Amino acid sequence: MMIGKTKKRKCKSGDRALKIKVIFAILNYMPKEKIELNITVNFFKEGTIFIAHSPAFDLSTCGKTFEQAKQRFEAAAGIFIDETKKRGTLENVLLGLGWQKKKANLQPPIFVGQGTHSFAL
Repeated sequence: MMIGKTKKRKCKSGDRALKIKVIFAILNYMPKEKIELNITVNFFKEGTIFIAHSPAFDLSTCGKTFEQAKQRFEAAAGIFIDETKKRGTLENVLLGLGWQKKKANLQPPIFVGQGTHSFAL
């Protein structure tokens, strides 16, 4: 799995969010062809640790640096895709995560925003 160009932007909360280009082959749909996906990966800093989380895969990882968290996310996403393909559950898992099937392709959920909401408990 490879990560292509990324776009950085600041969210209102100060957390970083990146669009990461994820390239992998989904053999269930297009044998021996690669599919390019743009998924949102949010990065947070908790103390000295950087957390990477993608709602599109409901997948998180961490690292001591921003770059390490990004690299570990790439590896974890590759394992996630490989293992669900091996089990024959990739389509069902992605549909359960909010992906939409359009013709022969699956499209990830679209990130529409992030904000802070206050409420009393």
